[in-house]
Order: sequence, then structure tokens, then C-alpha cells
Amino acid sequence: MKEKFEDDDRTIASMDTDRFLFLGTEKKSDGGTARKEELTKDQMREVLKGSIKASLLVAGLFSALLIVFVLFCTQVWFK
Repeated sequence: MKEKFEDDDRTIASMDTDRFLFLGTEKKSDGGTARKEELTKDQMREVLKGSIKASLLVAGLFSALLIVFVLFCTQVWFK
């Protein structure tokens, strides 16, 4: 027969959200909080251009891999 479960009040993984509040602010090495700087329009434009270039590169690589896979399937594997 199975023994009845007894809770011993030990915490394996704390799910308290209070300890995650520090994630909203950046900490400096000297203990203070770092000030967040606003980006100018030119800086924001450069960030967007960089992210678009990176996403187009990833999409291009996936497209090239798909084309190579289809060519492999039609020319080699299914022949």
C-alpha cells in the first residue's frame, strides 16, 4: 500500500516574484543602478536597419536550404 504524502515545508524552487524585480533595472558594478539612455532617431534607424538585415540574412539562408533540399529530393533521392 502506498504511504500517505507528508509535506516537510522544504522549498525546491522558489516561485516568489519579489526576487525577480531586479530584472527591470541594470546594476552597475559599484552597486548603483545604471541610467537608461534614450536613442536618437538616427540611432533607432540604425538599429532597425541592422535587425532587418539580420532577419533577411536568416530568411535567405533558410530559403537557400529549402531550395537545395528540394533539388536534392527531385534530382537524387526520388530518381
